[in-house]
Amino acid sequence: MKNIRREWIAERLKHFRKLHNLLPKDVAARINVHVKTYCAHEEKRSEPDPFRLKDICTVYNITVDEFLKGCPSQITQPTC
Repeated sequence: MKNIRREWIAERLKHFRKLHNLLPKDVAARINVHVKTYCAHEEKRSEPDPFRLKDICTVYNITVDEFLKGCPSQITQPTC
């Protein structure tokens, strides 16, 4: 289940980043982490902790609930 969750979170991160026309380095700079750290989240190598997820959501002007909205089975089609 953890791998499914990690994949789903990675897809959501990519979805919102692309929706806002940002590069990984842009998001990383805004949440004050190294770009490799942020990329690890998008590449399914790690998951953002709850505080980092909140910071990421602030970049997109959404709540964590809005970020998490949807179902992990919708990995290829994240809902907004």
